[in-house]
Amino acid sequence: MVSSNSIRLWGIGTSRTMRAHWILAELRLEYETREILPRTEGMEDPEFKALNHRGKIPVLQHEDLTIGESGAIVFYLADRFRERHALAPVAGTSDRAVFDDLCF
Repeated sequence: MVSSNSIRLWGIGTSRTMRAHWILAELRLEYETREILPRTEGMEDPEFKALNHRGKIPVLQHEDLTIGESGAIVFYLADRFRERHALAPVAGTSDRAVFDDLCF
């Protein structure tokens, strides 16, 4: 497993958050989970609110990047850690365009 304490995933308990947890597991990346459920007081955590103006989970922090939206998280991690496991076609190819189309 990659030891990467620089990865933090905010959110649990929804199919959208499971997408992000799934890709992290597939890539065998270590990460910290911040267990926030939707529509709970955890969503009011000042640290979380400062990260995400949408007020939704999941949110991924990696190094100096913070992104929300499960699809964006999955695509980012698949591309960023491509050397570990080729889970998506290479960006900029017709195969990737078809892949992207299927994901949305």
